[in-house]
Amino acid sequence: MADLLRVGAYQLHMLDRIPPYAAVSSTVELARQAVGDRRAAFVNAVLRKSASGASPAMHQDPDTAEGLATRYSHPAWLVRRWTERYGLDLTRRILELDNRNPELVLQPLRISRAQLVAALEKQDIDFTNPGEDSGLRIKGAVPWKLPGYRQGWFHIQGPAQARLVKFADVPAGATLWDACAAPGGKSVPLSLTVRLFASDRSLERLRLLRDNLQRSTACAFTFVADALAPPTRKAFDVVWLDVPCTGTGVLGANPDARWRLSTKRMEQLVRLQRNLLESGRRFVKQDGLLIYTTCSLEPEENTLQVDAFLDRHPEFRRTKPDLDILPTETGADGGYGARMVRE
Repeated sequence: MADLLRVGAYQLHMLDRIPPYAAVSSTVELARQAVGDRRAAFVNAVLRKSASGASPAMHQDPDTAEGLATRYSHPAWLVRRWTERYGLDLTRRILELDNRNPELVLQPLRISRAQLVAALEKQDIDFTNPGEDSGLRIKGAVPWKLPGYRQGWFHIQGPAQARLVKFADVPAGATLWDACAAPGGKSVPLSLTVRLFASDRSLERLRLLRDNLQRSTACAFTFVADALAPPTRKAFDVVWLDVPCTGTGVLGANPDARWRLSTKRMEQLVRLQRNLLESGRRFVKQDGLLIYTTCSLEPEENTLQVDAFLDRHPEFRRTKPDLDILPTETGADGGYGARMVRE
């Protein structure tokens, strides 16, 4: 019902081609079909009240965090954080990207980029090719209908996540445990050059990972495991923690997720990330690598989390500066990575 009210309010106050009576009546009719007559009456009352005078929120100064939050439909607390960190102009650009229809981003896997481009052109697939590290971007297509999907010619991965794989610079032939692996955006390309052990606590998500690995004919040992208590004593050359996070760098691909976020939820995730680092570090060999990545833009989940970990564990150090990626840099997604070695 909340989504119906949002749609109706958006038509009333943000669109000028739909008469108020039409916005109310069409939304109420949808409500009757979706939630029944009683709740539809409530939707009718709220929208009629709203139509009688535009909400003051709709006329907020667009050059404030609150105005941007209203204009681009983001939580005000999150937009305030971003404007304090990035300023109004950069925050506005991030919000605009979040509200665009997401593109399908293909990264070449079993064939070269030039060969994939040729295959798409042969079937008249509409795509853009912004650059070597950006993937091939397609609108209005489903992956399994694209040429080479079944043969593993490509995998689906945002440009920021592809940059993080390159940033990690995992040595060829290394034994790597991807501890939060599903659905396999990083595991699939890694599996072509390393001995991969991939796990996830969710069997359903692990099935997605296995399907992706099988389609790409990649080789990996997969198993269900909670990374906080893995059923192994094995030490690895590389432990990769692509941890659960707020996902504020990928809100364009997950538009509903923004309304599930809260400061309390972020605090819970920060604690979980800390615990995952504490667990994962125990399985890194001497001179081995610990890779920590997120799809978040928030310092508490990124640099501050890694700084605190290194303060607790001086046996680890960064091998290079952390990688922070904003959605505005890729035109799609954002993320973060830290590469650490155990001395």
